Amino acid sequence: MKRLILLFVALTLTTYTFAQITAKNFSIGPRVGVNFAKLTGDVADNDTKTGLVAGVTSTYSITERSGLTMDLLYSREGFETNAQPQVQTGLDYLRFLLAYNVFFRNREDDFRPKLYVGPNVGLLLSAETQVENGDTEVDVKENFNTLDIGLTLGLGFNLRIGGDTWLNVDGRFQPGLSNIIDNKPNGQDAVRNQNFQISLGLAFGL
Repeated sequence: MKRLILLFVALTLTTYTFAQITAKNFSIGPRVGVNFAKLTGDVADNDTKTGLVAGVTSTYSITERSGLTMDLLYSREGFETNAQPQVQTGLDYLRFLLAYNVFFRNREDDFRPKLYVGPNVGLLLSAETQVENGDTEVDVKENFNTLDIGLTLGLGFNLRIGGDTWLNVDGRFQPGLSNIIDNKPNGQDAVRNQNFQISLGLAFGL
């Protein structure tokens, strides 16, 4: 019985301590924005394709001026050809981002500019091609690799809008690091995603 009481007390104290830590250092909430995507590498010139990005963003503060951002986002990417008729290819990814943040003001300030850098990994959900003015989308997922590894370089600011609730405004450049084409022919250079992203997020302290 005493052991049960001690265990209950220990769990209660642990839960309380964790709640206090996370309330001060951890925030989470929705993020939504727009991608401006294209391909680079051994590929003909292609136009930028716009697409939706949406999901969950979170930040853990390590120190007063640094932290880790972890995002899980649906990301609509792809490219459009310059030739006529124009051909559009949409690549839908589920992307995980882990980035190291540097903040330029103190935690109690309401406006905090930031810079961050880190890797992102994309899981290809679907890939479809459609000819301009055509009604049929062709599944081309088998032509692309399932995983895509990239780098994220970001800047923006966090604005306190009340209590522990923050508005996050971010601009990101995400160059691809891995080849996205499956069974790339020998001698052909890699084809990579390249993505500019603008997004808004709401982060709530827990």
